[in-house]
Amino acid sequence: MIVIGICNSWYHSLGIASYIIKKIGVNNVDKLLVFSGGLLGCKAELVDFSNLDGFSGILKSVNSWECFVDEVGKLDQKSECLLIAPSIAPFRAVKALADKKINFSLVVCEEGIGSYGGFVQTARANIRERDGLRNKAIGIFSIILKRQYVKKKAEKITYWLNFDAKGVSRDEVVISYQTALSMIQMPVCKKIEDNYDSIFFSSPIVELGIQSEYRYMNQIINILGAESRVIVKPHPAENIAKYKKYNIDVYEEIVSSEVMLRNLPSNINIYALSSTVLYTSNLFYGIKTHRVSGIDFFYNTLSRSQKKIIDNNSKEV
Repeated sequence: MIVIGICNSWYHSLGIASYIIKKIGVNNVDKLLVFSGGLLGCKAELVDFSNLDGFSGILKSVNSWECFVDEVGKLDQKSECLLIAPSIAPFRAVKALADKKINFSLVVCEEGIGSYGGFVQTARANIRERDGLRNKAIGIFSIILKRQYVKKKAEKITYWLNFDAKGVSRDEVVISYQTALSMIQMPVCKKIEDNYDSIFFSSPIVELGIQSEYRYMNQIINILGAESRVIVKPHPAENIAKYKKYNIDVYEEIVSSEVMLRNLPSNINIYALSSTVLYTSNLFYGIKTHRVSGIDFFYNTLSRSQKKIIDNNSKEV
């Protein structure tokens, strides 16, 4: 079997690893082709497969789309092929396979909290994170056409998500992610010192144009406290200069939130906005993260399922 994985983040590649380990078995994979793309100008980092038995011998990783298309062109059309892609963007990979007349099944792995939105949330995410489409009507129509294309070309579609459509956790998937986390070699990251009371996992609110830097930063200071010992873990797409301007300490190393959670001091308070870390912290580590509702501009735009997931796995402050 040939497995093709598309990932825009470290978390996406964790989903690929979890599915292979749980549902396929590494010994049944002849080749693992992974495209590590990225969003908002950030290149995706991959899970380190090197210490997993069998993975290193089958892995071929590329980070340019041209190289990915070239690799797809080398595949045997008669081979059994499985595409594993995050829910927001399987279209390009599906088209690349279809253009080469390669039959495949599709496994939709978890994008993050965006996997549980409705059409409105998906459209907003594509418009906001992809091209900032000038003509939103054309952008929305494009999303509909791409969805139809994917459904037509894939022989079978399976959803490998941590929650069902009602926001209830799926034990099989959650356990598979936990298993993958326990097996992989975690990246070495800088330790958070014990002198911090809190860590804030921020979001690119300013960079996405949702709010001005001045208003956003003043709200952070007012809510988290100007005198408290807080360190910010910025999103990779953020400009960290805005935090330094206000003398807020920043964790500058680019590392996945799921990796950081394993390395945090046990007594530190964890804060975040409506994002994936609000539920992965609880699902995988049993940590209830605090959702900072006062500056959480995303929450009211979420679907009912998304809100249920956030509410059940975090604490509001």
